[in-house]
Amino acid sequence: MLMAARAGNFQLLGKGLVPFFFVAYTGGDFNESNALFRKMVAEFERWELTDDERLMYALCLALYTFFLEAENKFEQVLKTHEKAENLIREHNQSWEYAWIKVIENITVYNADWKRMYENARKALKIFQKLKDEYAVTFTYNTLASRSFGDTKRAYCQKALDNARNHNGARDMAWALMELGRYETEIGDFKKAEASLTDAYSRYFSIQAIFGMIDTSRYQGILAQKQGKYTRAKEYYEHALGLSENVGWRSFIAECKEMLGGVAIGMKDYDLGRQLLLDSITSWIISYGDKMFFTAPPPENSLLLEHLGYPDLAVILLTNAPDIPFGERWKPQNEKLLEEIKSRYSQEELEKWVERAGQIKPIELATAIRDALAEG
Repeated sequence: MLMAARAGNFQLLGKGLVPFFFVAYTGGDFNESNALFRKMVAEFERWELTDDERLMYALCLALYTFFLEAENKFEQVLKTHEKAENLIREHNQSWEYAWIKVIENITVYNADWKRMYENARKALKIFQKLKDEYAVTFTYNTLASRSFGDTKRAYCQKALDNARNHNGARDMAWALMELGRYETEIGDFKKAEASLTDAYSRYFSIQAIFGMIDTSRYQGILAQKQGKYTRAKEYYEHALGLSENVGWRSFIAECKEMLGGVAIGMKDYDLGRQLLLDSITSWIISYGDKMFFTAPPPENSLLLEHLGYPDLAVILLTNAPDIPFGERWKPQNEKLLEEIKSRYSQEELEKWVERAGQIKPIELATAIRDALAEG
């Protein structure tokens, strides 16, 4: 790949960029992949590019953002993605454009999630028109990961059927994992366990580290929702170990957050507080004003009330449905919110709910961090 870039062989690069990304994405060799994509980007910048070659350059930049994020270089992710966006602005029906719009769904976290979802739907139509079944399957899975309810189930089934047609091990595992998430959301825990176990086995067989981490986290969520905290702890610790092995800091932070929720569920408030403090401090350092939340477990709010911050608990629970993946804990959040509300005056609650509609994620994160630090 690098030799092709150095020689200006963009026809060869056009055939190899996406397949190489899949190999790197599946295997989790993020440091080597980051270095190689960085070198390829530098080679593109040496040449006077035609329109078609600029599209290839944009695709290379978009794929590069995935590995930049793995190294926690969030500001560079945004700048690189913006550069790719500018290059494809007038080519909104190209194959490269479609891939860039799909890739942004697994890399660019601070953008408008609904807009990214719609962009992935547009990309699906382009891939279908081009009869690129591998890209179609990947996009079905991407859409499944961004959907809920019956829509999610439908995308999962389409991805699974397509993956079976071309024997795509990674795609089958991803579809089964998303199906397990759907079954967890609707409370069909027996089916969810079967789907997630099958998904993990398939990811393990091809040593897809990224998929193994994700599936272990969802297995932990399944166990946690059933109140099986010891089992959930084992899954989260496994996911944390894998995340630490590849150095994916956002995954490390999320695993610690989930482990904190388990500790609180087991009444170990000191451990839960420390794990959540480590996690949210990491989020703040990484993202700053670009801070976002990804559906914290309801036990986090329970700890905040326990520490004497019911206002933060209510704000977090009130905002939970609007957080990406907020459906993950919706029944538990609604139940806990009603329990907390029953213990405070209507006047206090109205103030807290009003503040919930105004507070920025970074402000809420900072307030929670300070509360946890005071302990």
